[in-house]
Amino acid sequence: MFARPRPRCASAAARFGLAVLTVLAPVTAGVGSAAADDSSADLSITGLFTPSLVRPGYVSDGQPYAQHIGLFVDASSRSLISLDYGAPAFSAAYDEFSLKPRPGSGHMLTGAITAVLSDPRVPGVIVALAPGKRQPATAIAHLQVVGGHVVTTSLVNVTANFSSGQTIVGLAYDPVTTMVFALSVQYAPGATGYQGTPVPGSVNLSMIDVHGGKVAWQQALPNCNLPMEAERYAAPPVYPSAAIGVAKIGHTVNVGCTAQSATNGVNSFKLPIPLGIGVIGLSGKGASTSYRDFGMAPYPADATSDPQGVWLPGIDRMAIQYANTNNGSGWALYDAAHGNYVGAVSITQPAKAVGVDPVHGRVYLLDNNPTKGLVAFDAGVTPADQGHSFKQYAADPINEDNDYGALPTGGLISVDPATSRVFLSYTGSHKFIVAHDTFPHYSPPPPPNVDAATAGIPEVPGQTGANYSGSALGYGSMMREVGGEANLQYNVVPFKLEGVWKSGREVDSSYVDTATLTNSSAVVGLSAGKPDDNTVSQMNQAPWPYTSIKCDNSATEVTGDGGSATCDTNTATIKGTINGGASAAALPGHTAPELIGVGASSVTISSHAEPGKGMTSVVTSAAHGISVLQGALRIGEVSVTSTATANGQNHGARSSFVRTVSRVFVAGKEVCDTNCDVEQLAKQINTTFSGRIQISFPTPDPTLKGSPGGYQAVIQRNPYSQAEETNVNDQEPTRSDVPGMEITIYEDNSEPSRTIAYLAGTEVEAHYGVYVLGQNCISCPPPSTPPTPGGPGGGAGGSSNLPNGGPTAVSGPTNGSPPVVAGGANVGGIFHHGWQLLVSGLGNMLHQFGVWAILLLPVYLSARRWALTNRHDTSGPA
Repeated sequence: MFARPRPRCASAAARFGLAVLTVLAPVTAGVGSAAADDSSADLSITGLFTPSLVRPGYVSDGQPYAQHIGLFVDASSRSLISLDYGAPAFSAAYDEFSLKPRPGSGHMLTGAITAVLSDPRVPGVIVALAPGKRQPATAIAHLQVVGGHVVTTSLVNVTANFSSGQTIVGLAYDPVTTMVFALSVQYAPGATGYQGTPVPGSVNLSMIDVHGGKVAWQQALPNCNLPMEAERYAAPPVYPSAAIGVAKIGHTVNVGCTAQSATNGVNSFKLPIPLGIGVIGLSGKGASTSYRDFGMAPYPADATSDPQGVWLPGIDRMAIQYANTNNGSGWALYDAAHGNYVGAVSITQPAKAVGVDPVHGRVYLLDNNPTKGLVAFDAGVTPADQGHSFKQYAADPINEDNDYGALPTGGLISVDPATSRVFLSYTGSHKFIVAHDTFPHYSPPPPPNVDAATAGIPEVPGQTGANYSGSALGYGSMMREVGGEANLQYNVVPFKLEGVWKSGREVDSSYVDTATLTNSSAVVGLSAGKPDDNTVSQMNQAPWPYTSIKCDNSATEVTGDGGSATCDTNTATIKGTINGGASAAALPGHTAPELIGVGASSVTISSHAEPGKGMTSVVTSAAHGISVLQGALRIGEVSVTSTATANGQNHGARSSFVRTVSRVFVAGKEVCDTNCDVEQLAKQINTTFSGRIQISFPTPDPTLKGSPGGYQAVIQRNPYSQAEETNVNDQEPTRSDVPGMEITIYEDNSEPSRTIAYLAGTEVEAHYGVYVLGQNCISCPPPSTPPTPGGPGGGAGGSSNLPNGGPTAVSGPTNGSPPVVAGGANVGGIFHHGWQLLVSGLGNMLHQFGVWAILLLPVYLSARRWALTNRHDTSGPA
């Protein structure tokens, strides 16, 4: 806890840590506000607010005072606290509801404010102080309103504990330890002698014990190139502080990280330094909490021109502003509890002002674009919704200071959760416009009762019927170039070249396109190799060399390139197997993969229904011989077996996801042999290749593991990860397979561009409902078409006397040698050729080779430098 002021007795509500306002818990997937179309809801002007308390000696410089202060809500004292940008700074308090000044509340501070922490879980505000703007930090002060007066209740001198020249630019409260984390950076001297621009690579993180009056520790974060702060504008408290927040789940500190270009603008030959969210892992408890590790969650865009970000403490999410040269601006939403970008809100141009309702999780963005104006969106929605737009606020909508039509003032929008008030400021005005937001806040819809589709009774021949559906999807490897050659080319050379292919590319091996079983249908579609439409169009009408294997309600086994399939409605069984050869994202002209390569892959699937036992779906997928950056990272095998079973009885639905990773080499040195610890493996590899390569091991959605009434069991991606894949990585929205491993090589800059390999993907579903024959079965689903791949589907209607016999046995993955397809052709050779087609560009010989070699040269040279520096052994696993 922080110390309470000694001059007066603080109220119980002012004690640090007391829940003054209810903070929302993280929400799950849902839609936007339920009242989004409610015409009676609006954001309307209800009054004006004039800050009348000013610091002694204030002399107008021709600008209204309202443009030089920030307003912060303190629910513990029911006050609005004003902080100005002066040196020394001045603070005052106003009644939260009447907006009248609290007499005698003016309070001078000991320096200028460089960062502000306003959190409903902390009474008052906490500020970072320095002699002037962008000057080295001197102290952290806790300000509270006691008896109507603003007082400093705690003051921590940080001069002796901070690295030389560090300025605090962001503050965050940690609900786990009750400590405060400070984000700081060093500024280079400016032309006029004051601190000018931030120094790349000088970012630090500190843990502050405000109550104990000390700095617990400080840690350099060189991989966070620059803090995401609006440093080219007025500093806090007028503008938001740098983006930083502490997530309770997982106990991580999350900071916005950006990078600098030559002219601080988009499309300015910025180095390909990843930007996005820096995630700092913590170890230990309480005051003994320590720094553990740093990882980057890059976002595919640029944030150089207008770097801003805000933390939403009630839902453990962060929103950061980004820009794409060709696609405009927006705010990306990052879910820190799950580690995923869950979507983005488009605003066409950078926001001039931003505000947050920290209790309800609503974000407000204001700009002068007449098509947008003020945008309000609920950040707790997954995937992110686009919110509501109030065009009338693009310019001053009233004439409060003879300034009708003036543009918005850049800076911080104050939001009062208790009154739903939003405080807006416009150029030339000395008054804040007070608007009232009457749109209902988002609340997640209740989960559907899937078990309503089963009566939950035992099956009796001649007395009960069953509705069932099952699916088994997967792939051995999925190679994707997000953004295509055009984006990659633009990131390297920022002007458009004719003939460069746009849009992303994808080639998949051992791909299960569909495999569904219902009462009335059985369908399977497999392919040893599957291209996307863009790859097909680049082949100049040449046929894809592999044909699909398909069966539809046929008990006869169908064979083809690399595998076979059976669809038997009589025995309620589908099964299939498919083998794929080598696939690679390679520099043309090189026999070994320079980016990512897979030696071989295989998938086996089955679904089977049987009376008394229900529906069982199984997928086993494997990828072998994985090489990244010419062997800098090598993996022997990644395999996954996913199983889902449902029998329509209580506790009769269950699923399992078993993943195995083996023989991993980094720089020629073996990291682990068999049954690798994937969590430790991810930490080691992501630290070694920080910002350039990232591996992850996605997990299935735990809420779908098995319904209580036994109707449904599903293995698929969780909604947070699915939202990121769809919105960031160009994932087909109907696919929600869970990969055994995901490898990303980042080439993002002002446009999204990244190469991704998904390995050993699986998705299974089992639905089984039991009902009494001859009765009006209200809970029984009607007859339907087979469920759409990628989402839990309802069973088909009608009764069925299912055959006897257990589920079809599924064989394990093949060994590391490339499988041979029908006719003796090796899939590997065609995939190498296919990827060359996939990355083709300008025409003739360049159409096959030149562009990709030029565009990937920075990545290629980076890998070469890394390899030479580490002298790695390329004789690792096959």
